[in-house]
Amino acid sequence: MRESVTRPTPDRWSDLDYNALQVILRRRSGLVFQPLRRIAIEGAANRVMRNVGLQSPEAFLPLVHEDGAVFDDLMAEVTIGETYFFREQSHFSLLRRTIVPEFRARAAREQKFRAWSAACSTGEEPYSIALTLREENVPCTVVGTDVSRARLGAARRGEYRAWSFRGVPQQTIARYFTRSGDDYLLGGDVRRDVEFRYLNLASDHYPAMSTGVWGMDLILCRNVLIYFDRETIAHVAGLLLASLAADGWLLLGATDPPLHEFVQCEVVRTDAGLAYRHLRHPGKPSVGSVAAILQHLPSATAAPQPLVPAAPAPQEVKVAPTSTASPIQHPVSKSDIGRSVADATPTNAYTNRDYEQTIELIAASALAGTATPTDVVLGIRSLANLGRLEDAGRACAAALDRFREHAELHYLHAVLVAQAGHLEESARAAKRALYLDRSMIVAHLALGSALAGSGDSDGALRSFAASERLLSAMTAEALVPGTDGEPAGRLLEMTRVQAALARRVDAT
Repeated sequence: MRESVTRPTPDRWSDLDYNALQVILRRRSGLVFQPLRRIAIEGAANRVMRNVGLQSPEAFLPLVHEDGAVFDDLMAEVTIGETYFFREQSHFSLLRRTIVPEFRARAAREQKFRAWSAACSTGEEPYSIALTLREENVPCTVVGTDVSRARLGAARRGEYRAWSFRGVPQQTIARYFTRSGDDYLLGGDVRRDVEFRYLNLASDHYPAMSTGVWGMDLILCRNVLIYFDRETIAHVAGLLLASLAADGWLLLGATDPPLHEFVQCEVVRTDAGLAYRHLRHPGKPSVGSVAAILQHLPSATAAPQPLVPAAPAPQEVKVAPTSTASPIQHPVSKSDIGRSVADATPTNAYTNRDYEQTIELIAASALAGTATPTDVVLGIRSLANLGRLEDAGRACAAALDRFREHAELHYLHAVLVAQAGHLEESARAAKRALYLDRSMIVAHLALGSALAGSGDSDGALRSFAASERLLSAMTAEALVPGTDGEPAGRLLEMTRVQAALARRVDAT
């Protein structure tokens, strides 16, 4: 009998295998690498191969092409995750001295500042935004996105070492962090201002309410575009600009290419370098005009992106969502010690953006037979907010078997299947929600988006018109049900943008 031999992971790849890897990365993410980086890319691939127990590129390449978790791990390895608090101080000075005063001058009194840290790595950048806005007494919602679920898991924990605080004043560290040995834990109040979500800038669909990425007053996307080819840079640049609010600001890194070479936009020279905004036309409506925003939106008839199966961070134990088990199990963080039992309700946990605890509490109530439809909705939303869309979809389908007359469950089903590219099923689910509740604004929007994506511009316009009528009857500051706290004025702006896009597609 031949003795089995375990082949070691190769130090160097063949030209054929390496070229195949480059093709996969370029097609799936737009990443391109210079020849000088070949050794580094091969080393990154070898590390991921060892983690999944493979020794040959021939066995590894199909997983990169098909497996969401392996692809994500490789993306994390081949892109630089180096970050620290308040990196590029000039950007935070611009935020304090220019962007925040401008926001205060135009925004409603209760409106939250919305910011997005694209490719946020382990969270130092979005937390830096939240800390800056807290120092300025500006209520905020900050979204951090990345393609590495491991990095996102670390970001949610909010624990850092001294190396993450290069140049940060000691009084700032002492004010917001609790030290335990070599670890520094960010306070829960600040952590609750930041949501972390999985997003592939090159392939996922945004701006979209379902991803939380839309209507941003500030976007930081620093040292990311340098990895993309020209076609992908133009694509991503257009989507970033489309994700801005009417008067929002987009800031890139010093090494990123200038965007005006790829898309139409206003270039603002600041002390922090170039900044980008929606194009202004003298004598025409300002950046708030629908036309200025539309030129950066993707076509409503574009083929939907396939859903990438969600994979848990290493700290998670993946369990299928059922009535007897929690979909997510996490160790209790240090900031949770001492939390009163009275606060441990699904609603409070969800309000505090503790999505893991929300799911655990709802799983416990389901096991006891006391879970309500409202609880289930919060659980599904929590799964989706954690980027676990497949689990959220399965949980929603199971809930609909039990609570068929609950309109919000049908709406969530519409959103989740739309993310998977099933637009006809999304439209049917949104119609079921509206049959149960004609006043549900978010269901009108979901139906309009599904119909527009399916090419039914007339139907989409009717849905957007219904949404606009309902929103116009509300005050601009009023929070719209089902949106996790979005004001009617901002949602009305987004509705009009979507309607104008549907008209443009219909005209062509």
